[in-house]
Amino acid sequence: MATNIKIREKDYNYCMEKLDKLRAIYDVSRDPDLRIEINHFSSIVKNSKVEDLSDLKDAHVLIGDYVTLAIDGGLGEDEPETYKLTLDLFNLDDDSISLTCPVGEAIYLQKVGSVCGYSVNNRSFKARIVSKQSASEDGSEAERG
Repeated sequence: MATNIKIREKDYNYCMEKLDKLRAIYDVSRDPDLRIEINHFSSIVKNSKVEDLSDLKDAHVLIGDYVTLAIDGGLGEDEPETYKLTLDLFNLDDDSISLTCPVGEAIYLQKVGSVCGYSVNNRSFKARIVSKQSASEDGSEAERG
């Protein structure tokens, strides 16, 4: 995971709250999957820098956004699909991608229209950001892109 990741205060607070809950459950259960998730959120907290990103929200991909991507793995672009960028690691919906996965890291804070490169298992991919839909502060969604 990259260092000095710029995140909003509300995303940082989400990580801290999640860490507190996971640690409380782990103290009782000692579930190894919880240890992995604790390490995941600890890494985000350790490697992040809280910044005001409000000037980026309209054009850039932020945590919580629904992003439509066209992925090219070398054989031409696939049909665009929409995903939600999330901080979570486990219990992701089929349409969610984590900030810490390769494509999540590649598209975070990028503009609509950007082509972002990333690799998985020594294979290179390009993700073109077709559009994004942002969740507003009141929970409703606004179309962007």
